[in-house]
Amino acid sequence: MKMDIIRWLKSGFIRLRRMPRTRGFGVQSPSAYRFLRDVISSRGRYAVAEGLLEGGSTGGKERLKLLNFYARVAGFTQAKRWFVSERLASDGLKAYVCAGCQAAEVSSVLDDSGVYVVDAADVQLVNEILTRASASSLLIIEGIHRSAGTLRKWRQVVADRRTGVCFDMYEAGVAGFDLKKFKTSYQVNL
Repeated sequence: MKMDIIRWLKSGFIRLRRMPRTRGFGVQSPSAYRFLRDVISSRGRYAVAEGLLEGGSTGGKERLKLLNFYARVAGFTQAKRWFVSERLASDGLKAYVCAGCQAAEVSSVLDDSGVYVVDAADVQLVNEILTRASASSLLIIEGIHRSAGTLRKWRQVVADRRTGVCFDMYEAGVAGFDLKKFKTSYQVNL
């Protein structure tokens, strides 16, 4: 009971501290602003959401928030190939990605994909993706604030010379690889 209250207070404080950036204040890059407003801050609903909620297969409120985010990313990027690590692969994630982009193909086989979704604990996989990603790729890492080790790994990804614009959404982090854009990191709410 006491831990739930502490976690709830911490979460509220973090959300308040990140709120200005989430609305786009202080974001100078037009492409980062567009991603922030159209993907991260948008609250679009998808037809698949109703069916999965009835079946109860989403895994809770936080997971549903991430699944809706994946649908918005799919709609925004229109990436045809998605890599999802075996740890995170599920029918729900695949359904949400396909709701955002009908032509998307979700696979757990690492190849040259447009979007990579991995867990923060998969350190070797993250390193392999960093060497393989193209300028148009996105890397989404779930659980970046789960522990001190996962946060340290996320900060290494942000500081890596191969990444560009990054978004720390607390539940997950997004790293872009377009090095033509000014390298920066935003802390925002999902």
